[in-house]
Amino acid sequence: MSILLGFLVYLPSVLAGGLLIHQLWPGNQSARLLIKLGLGTGLGLGLTSMLYFLSLLIFNVQSGFLVIQLILLALGLALAWTNRLQNPIFPFPEKITVTRLQKLLLSAFGLLIVISIGSYFVHALMNPHGGFDAWMIYNRTARFFYRGGADWLTAFSPQIYWQFHADYPLFLSLNVAGAWNTLGSESMRAPQAHGAYMLFGIIFLLMGAVAFTRTTGQSLLAGLVLLGTPVFVYEGPREAADLTLSFFVLATVILFFLYQRKQKPILVTLAGFASGLAAWTKNEGLLFVLAVCLACAFIAFQLRNLKILIPFGLGLAFPGAVILYFKLFLAPSNDLFANTNQPSLLQLLTDMDRYRLIFSEFIDHIVWFGRSHISILALLLVYMLIVRLAPRASDHTAYLACASILAVQFFGYFAIYLVTPHDLDWHLRTSLGRLIMQLYPAALFLFFASLSDPETVFAK
Repeated sequence: MSILLGFLVYLPSVLAGGLLIHQLWPGNQSARLLIKLGLGTGLGLGLTSMLYFLSLLIFNVQSGFLVIQLILLALGLALAWTNRLQNPIFPFPEKITVTRLQKLLLSAFGLLIVISIGSYFVHALMNPHGGFDAWMIYNRTARFFYRGGADWLTAFSPQIYWQFHADYPLFLSLNVAGAWNTLGSESMRAPQAHGAYMLFGIIFLLMGAVAFTRTTGQSLLAGLVLLGTPVFVYEGPREAADLTLSFFVLATVILFFLYQRKQKPILVTLAGFASGLAAWTKNEGLLFVLAVCLACAFIAFQLRNLKILIPFGLGLAFPGAVILYFKLFLAPSNDLFANTNQPSLLQLLTDMDRYRLIFSEFIDHIVWFGRSHISILALLLVYMLIVRLAPRASDHTAYLACASILAVQFFGYFAIYLVTPHDLDWHLRTSLGRLIMQLYPAALFLFFASLSDPETVFAK
C-alpha cells in the first residue's frame, strides 16, 4: 500500500500540470496529448514545489502541500470543463492504420517497458534510500524540513559540511518533504515515486515530440533507445535530481523546436518556465538558463522578431524570482567559489594537463556512456549511416538553436572542471557521467528529429 500512496501523493500535481498545459496549448492530436502528459508531469510538480516554498516563507507551516496540489487540480479541472467544447481533452475517434514495422517496434517497446518497470522496482526495493547524493543532499534536506517544523531554515546553516550542498535548489527536497508531511511519515516510497514520475515524463515527452515532428516508428525507436540505456532507467530509484534536470533540459529544447515550427508564443513562455525550473532543480540549471537565453536571442535575431523575448521573459519570471530569492537570502556559499585556498584562476586556466585530462575523460564518458559493454554512440552512428540524415529545411533555425543550447551547456561543464577547487580526477570521476546524462534525452530528440523515418527507409 505504501508504494501506491507514494504515487498517489503526487498525482494531483501531475494531473493539474497536464490540464493547465492543455488549456494553454489547445489541440488533442495523439502525439500532442503525449507531449502535454509529459510536460504536465514536470511542470506540475515544479509549480507545486515553488508554491510550497512560498507558503513556508509566508506562513511557516508545512501542512499546505496537499492543499496547494488540490487547488491547482481544481483550477485545471475548472478550465477543462469550461473549454470542453472548444478544446476537448480526448481525441475524436479515428481509424488508425499500423504498418508491420510499427507493430514490430511497438511489440519490442512494450516488452522493454515491462522489463524496465520490473528493473525499476527491484532496484528501488534493494536501495530504499537511493544513491549517495539522495541521502546526503536531497533526502537530508527534506528531513530538515520535515523534522524541523517551524525551524526548517536550519537546513541552510553555513556550518553544514560542504559535501552536503546546503546551497542546492529545493525542487526535489521540497516535494519529498511535502509528501512526507501529507503521508505523516518519512516513507521512502515518496522519493522513489517522484523519480518514476520524472522518468516516465521524459519518455512521454521524448516519444510524443518525435511522433509530432516525424513519425510513429521514429518515436518508438527513440523510446527503445532511451529505455535500452540501463543507466538512465536506474537513475529514477537513485532519488537524485539529475533525472529531473534532464527532464527540464529536454522540455526546453522541445518547446523551442516546436515554437520554430508552430510560431505560438505560449511555447516560448513554457520554455522560459521550464528553464527556470531547471535552475530550481540543480545549480547546473543556472548555467542552463544562460544557454537558453542565448538561444532565445539567436532565434529572435534569425526571425528578426525581438518580441519573442517578451513571452520567454514572462515564463522565466516566476521561477527566476524564486531561485534568486533563495540564492541571495537563504543559500550558503557554493563550494566551487567559497574555497579561498585554491590556486589562482590564471594558474588553473594555463595548466595544459588539466585540459588534456578533462578532454580525455569527456571523450571516454561520451563514447562509453553508461559504462555498458556496447557503445551507444557507436550504435547510433551506425544507424545514422544506414538511414541517413534528413533534416527538414524549414527546421534549420530550430536545429541550430536547440543544438546551441546543448553546446553552451556542454562547454560550460568543461569550464567548471577547469576552475574547480577540488581534486580534478575525483571531481570528474564522481560527476561527469551524471552531467552527460542530463543532456542525453535532449540529444536523442535532436538526433531522431533529424533522421529519415524508418517507415520510409524500410518500406520494402
